[in-house]
Amino acid sequence: MQNDQKKFRFYQTENHEFVWTDDERYKISYSNPQMQAFDYEKPVKTIREIQYFYYDLEIAVRNPITGEWEPFSSVRSHDFPQAEYLGEAIKTLITDQIKTGAQRYPDKKHEEYTYFKSQSLTHPLQEDFYDIRRYHYTGDKSEWYEIYIGTFDTAVLIQPLCEDDLWALYDCAEKFIKYCIEIYNIQIQENPA
Repeated sequence: MQNDQKKFRFYQTENHEFVWTDDERYKISYSNPQMQAFDYEKPVKTIREIQYFYYDLEIAVRNPITGEWEPFSSVRSHDFPQAEYLGEAIKTLITDQIKTGAQRYPDKKHEEYTYFKSQSLTHPLQEDFYDIRRYHYTGDKSEWYEIYIGTFDTAVLIQPLCEDDLWALYDCAEKFIKYCIEIYNIQIQENPA
């Protein structure tokens, strides 16, 4: 199942919604961030300086009849948000050597193997979660990805994805975090404690 054709893209709306979508079936969006740093009187440089981080995550699917986006699941992530780790997880999965530390499944008929690796961002009290998977078939050297994105007990499986699709999600997550930090720092400068 080789998938070399990029389907997903990232964009930011005028009202600061960060969206990852294929424009046909799925739309994942992050918005309305709020943060509080450990040292709440000083601006921050990285997400690691943030004690509390809140945001809205919405998963929407396109209605095949009306063509309109319909909410599938949404959450206000506040206790254990996972978006801050998403970019790092994607980068690790894409850049790792696939055969090192991967699970290997034999295809005895053709004497080939499928290698499988994943990065899971979960927590027992999660509001949002991600399970990103990478597959590599040694027969035709094909490679593909898939991702489960969910809120509480509801998730969508998006597949097959190519590497460029995941890089678009990486951009979405990383630029959302950067924006959150910028907004937080502006608020600190405008309203000193």
